[in-house]
Amino acid sequence: MNRLLKPEPDTLIIINPKASSGKYENDIDGFCNALRNQLGKNITIKITKKAGDATRFTRKYIKKNYTKIIAIGGDGTLNEVANGFFEPPPKYITTSEKLHDLILISSKVVFYIIPGGTRNILAKSLNIPTDPIEVCNNLKMLKPRKIDIISVVSQNSRKKLQIRICLNAAEIGIGAEIIDRAKIIRDKINSRIVSTALGIISTLPSYQSNQCEIVLDNGRKKIKTNMTMAIVANGSYIAGGFQPAYNAKITDGFLDLVIVNDSGSLKFLTSLIDIKRENHSDKTNLIYEQAKNITMVSLDREVTVTSDGEPIGILPASFRIHKHILNIMI
Repeated sequence: MNRLLKPEPDTLIIINPKASSGKYENDIDGFCNALRNQLGKNITIKITKKAGDATRFTRKYIKKNYTKIIAIGGDGTLNEVANGFFEPPPKYITTSEKLHDLILISSKVVFYIIPGGTRNILAKSLNIPTDPIEVCNNLKMLKPRKIDIISVVSQNSRKKLQIRICLNAAEIGIGAEIIDRAKIIRDKINSRIVSTALGIISTLPSYQSNQCEIVLDNGRKKIKTNMTMAIVANGSYIAGGFQPAYNAKITDGFLDLVIVNDSGSLKFLTSLIDIKRENHSDKTNLIYEQAKNITMVSLDREVTVTSDGEPIGILPASFRIHKHILNIMI
């Protein structure tokens, strides 16, 4: 009598137990049981322990012909997983133009996003429920959708260019500096609220705007401004519930660029109030543009760049939109 062959697993579940300051660390079994009820028992579960694990797991299992990648974590974890959908560039490629030429490992793989972080900004931009158990229990109701992503090439601490995928938004300037300092503090104090507050206190009073040159679409338009902060957005939301890129759609094939200028130090708080408003196109201290590629150079000092809330480098940096490249389930 022939035995039925057990089907090969095709679903990888990546869980970051430290997301949301470890809020869901004791609920991992609950997540796994909810997912098994939806998908069956023949799945592979991986728990991240350090930065880079989610990218490494994703690449490894896509190359093993897995077709479903499910990530439970915050925006940083989701960003890592998204990076794993693409081949890393060969070491001999060192130019910005070539680094932007992404190689998708497989077009058949779909990405399930289960928000388990503190802010879950990408989920807000995608209109996904922010309760992870609710999403787990409704996986079978999700539909595939192709979304855009941003490739970001920036300079690392060794002055070499590096590539990073961005799902929701890249921040440059004071917002990125606050994130960078808060992350350093959070390595010592495991509280996002406390670390963010200290990051703001240590950055805002002394931060100075920088003369920057910004080029849209290979020279279609050039902007020279005393920049305090810039946002290169794919989705419309950033941290704090702000919706600065109010025209952004994650499937429209455009980058939305928001620049806050001449707002150094505490004057920046007034600019945040302007950004909070739904349409701030009439404000002289704010610039709003759309483009398919953007390059940004600081003419003054070093300026920090982040991708989906994680520090990745400094200016100069370039940003390119890749339309309908990633399959996600919403």
